[in-house]
Amino acid sequence: MRQRLIWHWLQHTEVARSGRGRLSRTTVLVVGMPNVGKSSIINALRRVGVGRGKAAATGAQPGVTRTVAGTIKVFEDPDVYLIDSPGVMVPRIDDPVTSLKVAVTGGIRDHLADEEIMVDYLLFRLNQLNNTRYVNLFGLECPTDDVHTLLARTAARIGAVRRGGETDTSAAAMYILRKYREGRLGRFTLDSFDEATLGSYFHPTSNKAC
Repeated sequence: MRQRLIWHWLQHTEVARSGRGRLSRTTVLVVGMPNVGKSSIINALRRVGVGRGKAAATGAQPGVTRTVAGTIKVFEDPDVYLIDSPGVMVPRIDDPVTSLKVAVTGGIRDHLADEEIMVDYLLFRLNQLNNTRYVNLFGLECPTDDVHTLLARTAARIGAVRRGGETDTSAAAMYILRKYREGRLGRFTLDSFDEATLGSYFHPTSNKAC
């Protein structure tokens, strides 16, 4: 997905370059929900466009970018600058599945959602996508649709035990979420996309407003 976005941006830059007499500099404010990769996209564009290293701070938790920063140059001829910004969250999310997706991907602070419910949804999506990497990663013998089995085996694998010998399923759940966010379960989206959907996004056939 990131490669597609960079390619799409490069195409627009080529169009701008062909009209350099009309355009000397472009400044773009990058806006989006927390922890969706705004800073990572800026760094990737900077690396591709001007061959320079990381300029925007990144992290696995929301809230790394706290203020609107200065301009970051990502292309030359014509000059293109991006401005990083803090994540913007909608006031409320009514759809429970959408709320789970935001929580699982780290769009909100983990203490605001039930970590075991998040893992239950993640397990559901992994099985739906026939992604069984979690079996070996968390010490299972075979795929499962029982989140309690997954949490218990993971807790045993990492030694997550409370005082008195009780299994710490919360610690196991956070461990699973952390591994997912690190990419250890593979690179995939929780949303459902196909090539036709992506094609219509990057190459719209109509400018008609809805």
